[in-house]
Amino acid sequence: IAAFIAANPQDNLLELCAYVSSFYGIIGEIAAKQSDLAGPGSFKLAFLDKLYHISESEVQDNMQLEFK
Repeated sequence: IAAFIAANPQDNLLELCAYVSSFYGIIGEIAAKQSDLAGPGSFKLAFLDKLYHISESEVQDNMQLEFK
C-alpha cells in the first residue's frame, strides 16, 4: 500500500487503499488459476511473478470497484 501512496500522494487515500486491496486480490486469483501449483510455496512464486508481469488490461478487465 505504501508504494501506491508514495506514487500517488495526491489521491484519495481510502479509494487508493481499496484499489490496492482489489489489485492484490486480482493478482492472487490469477496466480491461483495456474495449473502448475504444487503447494503454498509455488503459489507465493506465482503471485510474485504475476505481480511483476501483470498488464494494465488484465487489471482493468478484472477490477470491480465502484466509488460513489
